[in-house]
Amino acid sequence: MIVLLDPWSGGSRLYRFAVIAGMALVFLGIVLAIIGATTQNSSLITTALVVLGTGIAAHSLSLLERVRVGLRRRAERQRGRK
Repeated sequence: MIVLLDPWSGGSRLYRFAVIAGMALVFLGIVLAIIGATTQNSSLITTALVVLGTGIAAHSLSLLERVRVGLRRRAERQRGRK
């Protein structure tokens, strides 16, 4: 049996979506924070922080999904050995 160590190839659709969404939101939050800081727009900085937090939450969700899938696969392998 060939085991792929690449999380992208072996990841679920939810994992892939959460990773892409998390990276995009973090990038957008950084851009908004830079724009808000250079224009001294406090409401834009606040929005940037919310977007950054949402991106970090999405990335955390992807990590939890990856662990869930890994635990499920490990349990399936152990059931197959018995």
